[in-house]
Amino acid sequence: MTHNIKPIGQIPQQGAAAPRIADVAEAENGEARALRLGREEFPVIAHADGVPPLRAGDRVVFLATGDGVIVTHRLRAPGARPARGFTVRPDGSLIIDASEGITLATGHATIELR
Repeated sequence: MTHNIKPIGQIPQQGAAAPRIADVAEAENGEARALRLGREEFPVIAHADGVPPLRAGDRVVFLATGDGVIVTHRLRAPGARPARGFTVRPDGSLIIDASEGITLATGHATIELR
């Protein structure tokens, strides 16, 4: 596979730290290694904490830096449903964010929160 990876200085920038949209050109273990913007590819140096696992073809929002690009968000595919919202706190507790309520169910019991 040949790469047309450009030095970060050649990334078209609309302003200092202006977010841009690109496709994941190459991914490994859920992380983007290179982004494709037009016919050019750019190296990824980091991912924001909340970015879910990525694969080639995903559309992402990124910021360009002097060292490479930082992926900040993954964009949903057209018609895709939003990811369910939950967060695990550093102490291990779980926060579930659901606007309509939460139902916990087992074979013999149900707890419903509204």
